[in-house]
Amino acid sequence: MSRVAQSGVSLVTVLLLICPARTATQDEKILPFETIVRYGNDGPRENIQGVVFKNRDWRKLWNRVHSEVFIKPPRPFVDFSTRMVIVVSFEYLPDPSWNMEISEVAMTEDGLRISIEKTQRGGRFCPPVPDILVHPLHIVETERVEKRFMKSAEFQIVQQVVDCEPKSDRGNT
Repeated sequence: MSRVAQSGVSLVTVLLLICPARTATQDEKILPFETIVRYGNDGPRENIQGVVFKNRDWRKLWNRVHSEVFIKPPRPFVDFSTRMVIVVSFEYLPDPSWNMEISEVAMTEDGLRISIEKTQRGGRFCPPVPDILVHPLHIVETERVEKRFMKSAEFQIVQQVVDCEPKSDRGNT
């Protein structure tokens, strides 16, 4: 290898060591969260995706998501000076084998990104399920971020399909 080529390789190596490549994860902060309430079937009969950062709005949301419940559970206390609430519900999912939950909350340069994992079964070996619509709800609490990030929350659905096909025992005989 020529001296010029060796110098070029050395320069690139040094630059890579002192200037690591930027990745999308370097520009975001994953926020840990705690579930306040999660219903697989007793949520509101409407789509709700939002961020709550005031006690007054929290009271309205709690009443809204429990509007069809005969005895409303007490609303959990949230300290909105340091915390905020994120809510996701779907009008319905097609059967009880489907599931929905908030799987990640991240603060990016552009705002909040809330990932919602929607899981369903698939494949020819799935047993039948009753034709019942489910109304899921997931409410989480996390650390408060600047208001500009709250206002620009992006909700993205990540679809997961669980295959019901049994694992084969070939090769074990």
